[in-house]
Amino acid sequence: MNLRSKVIKGLQRLNLRIIKLTKEEFGVSLEYDLEKLFTLLRKQSTRIVVFDVGANIGQSVRKFKKISPESQIHTFEPSPTCFLELRNNTSMYTNIVYNNIGLGAEDKTIRFYENELTDISSFLEPTNELWGEVKSVDLMKITTLDNYCIENYIKNINYLKIDTQGYDLEVLKGASKLLKEKSIDIVQLEITLQKLYADIPQMDEVIKYLFDSGYRLVAFYGFHNENIQARWTDALFISSDFGPLNDQ
Repeated sequence: MNLRSKVIKGLQRLNLRIIKLTKEEFGVSLEYDLEKLFTLLRKQSTRIVVFDVGANIGQSVRKFKKISPESQIHTFEPSPTCFLELRNNTSMYTNIVYNNIGLGAEDKTIRFYENELTDISSFLEPTNELWGEVKSVDLMKITTLDNYCIENYIKNINYLKIDTQGYDLEVLKGASKLLKEKSIDIVQLEITLQKLYADIPQMDEVIKYLFDSGYRLVAFYGFHNENIQARWTDALFISSDFGPLNDQ
């Protein structure tokens, strides 16, 4: 038995398998798809503009900069603690704009529930199904993506990533003008599938909003499951007017 056969049999015993992906295939790995999408984005933009909404401590910034070092990234993180870590963890990169604010459907002041586990803090009140403990509740001002882009003379967002623990639909509503004008090429967001927060929208509401705005679903990635229930998943949408994809 050759080495290749031994490796394959070993993986099979672990219930794993090797998949050879083509450049046309999407939906298996978000990281793999990001590389392909950023290659397409370079066909239409001299500098890729990324919005990282819910940047936490910089996990996504590092991924984006690995794929596209020249990209300009606008980060949004309302937590003061996470914001400091975000700046420290990404200080080695250039072309990053830091915003210690939240985004939503309108300009207003709202409660922010900061959890001891920072990646599940939210503008939505947690239910008893959520783990961790809320260590503080603070009033914070939030703005909209539409207003932010007007104020900062940004005409197009190439890649919009949203991870706001159930508040993603509100962020999208605050980008209604950008979405209507197809000024956002690609949208990545986390969809929470259980009632971990009060007033959290259903999955179909989020998808319908993007469908009605002229976006199509690329794939779901990594359904996180517990007690035989899917808790959340990442989803990727692309504008129906995205030129480089239509040229494929």
